Amino acid sequence: MTDSLLAHVVSRFTPRQWENVATESLRYLLSAGAGAAPARVLAPFLALPSQLTWRAQVSSTDDPSIPDLVGEDGQGRPEVIIEGKFWAALTENQPATYLKRALDAFGSAEDGAFTHVLIFLVPARRLALIAHELEARMGCRSEHHEELGLMTLNNGQLVAVVSWGRMLAEVQGCLDEAGDTQRLADLARLRGLCDRADAEAMLPIDASEIGSHVAHRLYDFLEIVDGVTDELVRRQTVSLRGLKAVGGKGYYGRYMKSLESGHVVQLGVLVWSWAYRYPSPFWLRIYQPDPEVVRAWEGLVGTPGIALVDDQRNYGWLSIALKPPFGWKRTSSKPASPMRSRPRSRCCLSPRPTSPPRSPRKASWRTPREPNPDEMLVARLVLSVRSDARRKGDSDARTKRLARPVLPARTNYCVRGAV
Repeated sequence: MTDSLLAHVVSRFTPRQWENVATESLRYLLSAGAGAAPARVLAPFLALPSQLTWRAQVSSTDDPSIPDLVGEDGQGRPEVIIEGKFWAALTENQPATYLKRALDAFGSAEDGAFTHVLIFLVPARRLALIAHELEARMGCRSEHHEELGLMTLNNGQLVAVVSWGRMLAEVQGCLDEAGDTQRLADLARLRGLCDRADAEAMLPIDASEIGSHVAHRLYDFLEIVDGVTDELVRRQTVSLRGLKAVGGKGYYGRYMKSLESGHVVQLGVLVWSWAYRYPSPFWLRIYQPDPEVVRAWEGLVGTPGIALVDDQRNYGWLSIALKPPFGWKRTSSKPASPMRSRPRSRCCLSPRPTSPPRSPRKASWRTPREPNPDEMLVARLVLSVRSDARRKGDSDARTKRLARPVLPARTNYCVRGAV
């Protein structure tokens, strides 16, 4: 990763203003000799003039949107609108309000040719995520142009999702041709900031991100997974026999077997897919599906409730992003605690839950106390001696009396202490 003074300053003092600093830096370079960069990036799709008037944070009296960058032609029309993003989500105005502003200025082209473009500049890892979210908002499919390093959407107006690296490569080409060494040095600082944002593992933690409401919401998502699974079992749609809940770094899921098809699928909260594939916490996935299942799942595109059929197989999984029902509210007042309550008691030896339960002890007037580590060690040794005596079948009456209260030697024992 190429670091720079700009990246260091922005990350240290204004972590929430990375996008504004980056787009203002880009505006400076486009106005200083690299104005043809957007035209070169989008040359296969439309012809843009190499010289536009670049303005930042352009507001309008007709709508509430404020695009980061606008390239205006000689008549003041927004021929290119650029929205720079690192990790912020799309706002309510994106892209509909931006496209309406451009359409009001240009009108509809009679020959179907594009007259303007909306560009989203994002880190390379967010290309697919932003494109998929735009699909849902624009009602059209995206096209991935791998050789060009971008993705496009067309609902009558052109929208392009371009990586910062792709745009800055064309900016460098323009500055190299002009021999502008000073601007090339400025570009290196901007590239350092973009590289750092693209590879940053985690932004500085903000106080608003660790409130209890965040934990409540995440726990609600996990409860929804369990609730949906239980409801499917109640409707006799799936079976959980021999299957279990699984969890790990960034995911929690419930395996279930379809009683109709016999396929085993997993419903869960997948944080990585939520962050990088589609903005939904709920995913349904199947491991190493056969071609028939793949075709059936791909045919679900456009079905209500299905946000995305992810064709990128991560470790053999085929996944579907599910659209949560907005406005849904839990009917129960309080979720059940995941921890089982146990009464305070003195240290004792007991078999695992699979063994027959032991009779409860008589109440004692003594106050329960925490077990002493030495006492627990002695208890283990006594249990070991008694088990050995039982296995050897010693006929000594005293040994039998010692071994009598002990369960068969093959039983797995655990030490249960005070809580």
